[in-house]
Amino acid sequence: MRGLLMFVCVWILFLASLTTVSGKCVWILFLASLTTVSEARVLIGTLPNEAHGVSGTLYVHDDVTLLIDQFYYDGYAPAAYPYFYTKGNVPNNAGGGIKISGRLTMRYTGQTLTLTMPSSYTVYNIGWFTVWCESARQLFTRIQFPDSLPSPSTATPTVSSANVSQNCMSLDSSANLQWTAYNTSVTYTLCGCV
Repeated sequence: MRGLLMFVCVWILFLASLTTVSGKCVWILFLASLTTVSEARVLIGTLPNEAHGVSGTLYVHDDVTLLIDQFYYDGYAPAAYPYFYTKGNVPNNAGGGIKISGRLTMRYTGQTLTLTMPSSYTVYNIGWFTVWCESARQLFTRIQFPDSLPSPSTATPTVSSANVSQNCMSLDSSANLQWTAYNTSVTYTLCGCV
């Protein structure tokens, strides 16, 4: 997944035990788990494209940082900026929002855009997020923030049993490799007869 700060944890557990199954000795060689873990963040939603191909998925990364994953923008507007409107204010083509960062001067084709809130503001002040062109006085996208925004540090990943996949492969007549994929985790088990 692009734009995520990720780390990979690898655990290898050597099981030094021998087990008797139906009179045969079975040796469990190892159990390995490869897990990709991303930092917690809060999903706000998908940016609707109103003009200039603006789209992406908006997240709150921490109290002062927004991330737009898979950000697209054609780069042709003369003065496009990320803006926010404080709670209680509604975005419109007359302006009135607060700039989050500098002008969007280039074309974006699926990159992650990181935006830091201006001093004295946090993501908890945001009622709406927009991309607005000052010259054309036009909104390119807008998305409303929820009334109650959970802290990214308390966000937990959603786990679905639909993301579980089990597979098994015979390596030869004396060894099998089994793996289970669960969300972003894969567990491998290698079993063999001694």
